[in-house]
Amino acid sequence: MFHEQQQERGTIARRLEYVENLMDPLETLEKEIWKAYGLDGELESERLFKECQRRVAAVDRSNAGHYVRCITSIFEVVSQWLKICHDRSQNQCYMLQDQIRDVSLGASQDERWMIAMENLHLLRQKKVELLSRLLGRKTSFGVHSRDISANCPVSGAIKQNAARFWAVVIGIDFYAAGSNLDGAVNDAKLVYDYLRQDLGVPESNIKLLLQPHNSSSTTQYPTRAGILDALYTHLRDNTMVTYGDNIFIYFAGHGSLYRAAHDPIFTSIAGMSGTIEAICPADHYMEEHLDDDYTQVAGIDISDRELNIILSEIGKKHGNHITVILDCCHFGMKVRNSNSERRRKTRYLGSSGKTLSTMLAAADRDPRRHSDSPRALNDRWCFDFSTHVMIGACQDNETANEISGHGLFTMTFLNALRSSLGRNPDTTYNQLIDSPDMRLPFQTPAIAGSGQDSTLWFQKECLVYD
Repeated sequence: MFHEQQQERGTIARRLEYVENLMDPLETLEKEIWKAYGLDGELESERLFKECQRRVAAVDRSNAGHYVRCITSIFEVVSQWLKICHDRSQNQCYMLQDQIRDVSLGASQDERWMIAMENLHLLRQKKVELLSRLLGRKTSFGVHSRDISANCPVSGAIKQNAARFWAVVIGIDFYAAGSNLDGAVNDAKLVYDYLRQDLGVPESNIKLLLQPHNSSSTTQYPTRAGILDALYTHLRDNTMVTYGDNIFIYFAGHGSLYRAAHDPIFTSIAGMSGTIEAICPADHYMEEHLDDDYTQVAGIDISDRELNIILSEIGKKHGNHITVILDCCHFGMKVRNSNSERRRKTRYLGSSGKTLSTMLAAADRDPRRHSDSPRALNDRWCFDFSTHVMIGACQDNETANEISGHGLFTMTFLNALRSSLGRNPDTTYNQLIDSPDMRLPFQTPAIAGSGQDSTLWFQKECLVYD
């Protein structure tokens, strides 16, 4: 049964990719039509479609050549679709050629554009349908809506005190070094909505750090300095947090992998072999900068060791009800990589050997560190998993994938949390991760930490402290 389910999901994922490939030229055309019609503001699909209809109704065919020439023909799009359907078996492709509208050779430019937008709308509907099937959720699709992830709060049996729930939520799409992502900010917003709407966590208890594409600066919160400041000030040193409170950290963005053997400094140090993993802040790969006190550091990743040290310090002060969710490649358990493909991006960025020693040095010399905490540059380093549960998007030999502007893991995880199993106060982290709702194509979520056998959000454990 499990093998059949995996095969079915793989087929759906391939069909989704085919649909999105057909959408590409039409979405490019959509932007060109918006400019050609001189419409102001950000592109609105429904507004553009109505404008196409209005112009077709009042079209003067003698002026059809006045408009900007179509950059791609709807006939070419249909031909591409038919070729795919011809080249692949019915079991591998989504047959839509009977639903895509064609146009007559005498059609005006406005008529051609209107039909192209109708076909784009059809493909968007199919995209949402396939994505919903892939994630095992029911999703509605409004006319020309661009929102494929509307959040519908679910009432459940969550028993934790929402006022005693503290969170840092991070989503990074735009990186100074390039290799940008499409869905990390979307994912962070969905997680934020889940905390606010499903769990009822107060807005003041959540620190939301976003780096979208349209940001003109990389000095916003999701830089290395911004992320560490949030972990220290909002969580560890926050006097409003009391012992036993729920602490939640979510990161969506790139992860990276450093090989100690590639850095000459470590070749002579016993115990410094293998790999060191890291999350990549928005200023990843910018010119490295270290202030004398190491509190202002730019361009340096946050290693798995540094995060582990911070989690241990938080746990010592506020208790072990800490949940960490990482939708990126390569992190923390030997647990979002970006390549040239537009679809199904992976959340991984390459590392540079020359920055490994700097990364660990920055962690060790940060004056906010507790004096009794272990050093990151340590030949006898051992991870401390006693304070938290950590869930990663994939295994160490896999990649964390993006599909349709969202992380596949995050969408699936939120869907599982809203299921009957996720709302059951007796469900543990392990049970949720091992459930059929969390079975993904391309990747397998990983879990580690002493809290993995605790109930979700430490519901039963938190009752002891209420």
